[in-house]
Amino acid sequence: MDKPHILEVHPHLQQYKATFKVTVEQHEITFEEDEEGYLRAIGDIQSHMPDMEPGLLEEIARRIVEAVNQDQ
Repeated sequence: MDKPHILEVHPHLQQYKATFKVTVEQHEITFEEDEEGYLRAIGDIQSHMPDMEPGLLEEIARRIVEAVNQDQ
């Protein structure tokens, strides 16, 4: 079984928050901070995304946070 590949991560700065658009196996997933400050994944319902393993989404979020903290 092949593992999904992350091809791109694009940060988007909005007025009060930053979101991150990640492409995994040609499906775009948006990560944004929740009320507690953790990143959550929001998929586009219209893109017919396959079921993603929660562990994969958690790992992507962890790596985004790690990269952002490294730049500070």
